[in-house]
Amino acid sequence: DHDRGVIVLGNRHHAELRHAILWRVMDRNHGRSPRDWNGEVFRLYREQREAIDRQWARTASKRLEDTRPGLPATAYTGAFENPAFGEIVVRNEGEELLLTMPNARFPLSHWHLDTYLLEIPAWNVKDFVEFRIDGKGAVTSFEFLGDTYSRVDR
Repeated sequence: DHDRGVIVLGNRHHAELRHAILWRVMDRNHGRSPRDWNGEVFRLYREQREAIDRQWARTASKRLEDTRPGLPATAYTGAFENPAFGEIVVRNEGEELLLTMPNARFPLSHWHLDTYLLEIPAWNVKDFVEFRIDGKGAVTSFEFLGDTYSRVDR
């Protein structure tokens, strides 16, 4: 409306200070009284993180203790695909399963039964990779971030 544009760049995903800077500039350009956007954004994201931490504590309390995967680690490996997100490959390197995408590799730690945990601490991400096994004992797919990835036969 006032022939102005604002671009705020950050070199870290979820560097939410960019929103506080943007809104501060917008307030100033519209002649509004300054508002503590940094404090408001900080409180908002702190509250969200605390809610996520509480939810995670509830999830962790339901973990089944002393379980093992139903199959050897190599049975979980291979290529899997999803129509919307493409291919993900699960690899076995040493004692560890890795979920690999074109530009990233994420270690999977055994959670319980045929469920593995994928964590990205820098982004505060924790989610499960839940493998599905058919009646013949073969891994057919896995669930991850709410989507199903089916084994690719090659």
